[in-house]
Amino acid sequence: QMKTLLSTRPYVVYKTSYYRKQTKNHWARDDPAFCALQFVFLVIACIAYSVSFRAPLSESIAFFVYSVLFHWLGCGFVV
Repeated sequence: QMKTLLSTRPYVVYKTSYYRKQTKNHWARDDPAFCALQFVFLVIACIAYSVSFRAPLSESIAFFVYSVLFHWLGCGFVV
């Protein structure tokens, strides 16, 4: 495959090898979408918990704030 590209489009081969060299030994990539999805699922879980245990609105909000600020953000910063 590279031989065919090398004879027809050498720039594509150079660009591919350049990108491969740049990302070599980079196993972890930061993905902000993962944090957004995790936050959305945490909100859904907090709402489901509050509804299932019939918690008042003030306790539901307090539970949500405690879950997000302490567990998600606080423990995330520690780790």
